[in-house]
Amino acid sequence: MRRELTVIIIAVAMMITLAFVVPLGLTARANARIRGFDVARAAATELVPLVAVEDEAGVLARLAVLNAGDGLAVSVVRGGQLIGESAGPSSRLERAVAERRSGEGDVPGGGEVVLAVVGTDGQTGAVRAFVPEAELRRGLVRSLAVLLLVAAVLAAVAVVVADRLALRLSRPVTALAAAARRVGAGEVGVQVPVEGPAELAATASAFNAMSGQVAAMVERERAMVGELAHRLRTPMTRLRVDLDRVADPELAEVLFADVDALTHEVNAVIRAARGRIERLEPVDVVEACRQRFEWWSALAVEEERPCAFEAMVARAELMVDRELLNAALDVLMENVFAHTAPGTEFRVSVSGGSWGAEIVVEDAGGGFDSSMVPAGRSSGGSTGLGLSIVRQLADVVGGLLSVEPSALGGARVRVLLEPDLQGRDLAPR
Repeated sequence: MRRELTVIIIAVAMMITLAFVVPLGLTARANARIRGFDVARAAATELVPLVAVEDEAGVLARLAVLNAGDGLAVSVVRGGQLIGESAGPSSRLERAVAERRSGEGDVPGGGEVVLAVVGTDGQTGAVRAFVPEAELRRGLVRSLAVLLLVAAVLAAVAVVVADRLALRLSRPVTALAAAARRVGAGEVGVQVPVEGPAELAATASAFNAMSGQVAAMVERERAMVGELAHRLRTPMTRLRVDLDRVADPELAEVLFADVDALTHEVNAVIRAARGRIERLEPVDVVEACRQRFEWWSALAVEEERPCAFEAMVARAELMVDRELLNAALDVLMENVFAHTAPGTEFRVSVSGGSWGAEIVVEDAGGGFDSSMVPAGRSSGGSTGLGLSIVRQLADVVGGLLSVEPSALGGARVRVLLEPDLQGRDLAPR
């Protein structure tokens, strides 16, 4: 847009410049010819009185002076004789002698002024002043050069002014387009400067208002999804605990399967909702793990579960979706409560650095078959149910997920969040 506007403004400026320069150039040319003919007319007029009184000596002396320069060729016809410099045949000179008619105009090689003169004896003579073409163009080149210089300066000024004007018009449009692309890519709350002409400024203001409303809607949806996740997972976890008291093994297996299916559907709904509003932002993984551990530790106290949290570093900041991280942490700790008996110990540890962060959740349950983790199926004791959310977190941030035996006797789930890694399974260590 900036280029097109610049070209248009320059084109208009050049048309206006040419509208002045071309007529001025033609006027300069006409003035040069007028000056040449004025000089010739003045020279011829000087000789008319001398020719009329037949002052031959005076005529010769004046002709010598007039023809001494390079500008004119002056001659006199008297009594049929040509005196002075001949500039070739002239029909005007012949008519002046024969018909007593004066005249001036262009001839081959320049222009001429011819004056008919009637002497005191009644005879008709004539004076001719020939002006070469070079004299008719004297000063024209310099005048045209000045005009071209002025045109060039005006063109340069037009380029600068056009570029500034185009920039003033195109910058708000470019900023608005870039902001629209950012919003389309999922970034909310984007604002653009309110500048430029009134129409563009009004458009920018409307865009900012719309962007603010979208950001508020997304924040409300994020809060709702986060609240939904916590409010649903807690009663479902308690339900799993209560199912351990069912005496009929067949009924317990059916109920556990139903709860697993319900948990899977709830997690799928939460993931789908979160996927629509996912946004990466700087998050302290250590603080997030601490907050979720404290939340689940309250339930651990009720079930008399020994639990511990260990932070290897004070802070480990990553670009991650906060709600997705919280959901993954909830899944890791929920599996401990759902698939180990009350009183079973569990631990949460987190470490990190400039490379990323590592989260470890381990328990003292009966262990599990790690080959079943991708399918989200339980296998006694701990389980991989819901770990697809954890895998999604690792895929989004860039990281690895491993499930291995724990030194406590149960399962050890390790999540390595490192942007250089891309969702591969991590070999147990």
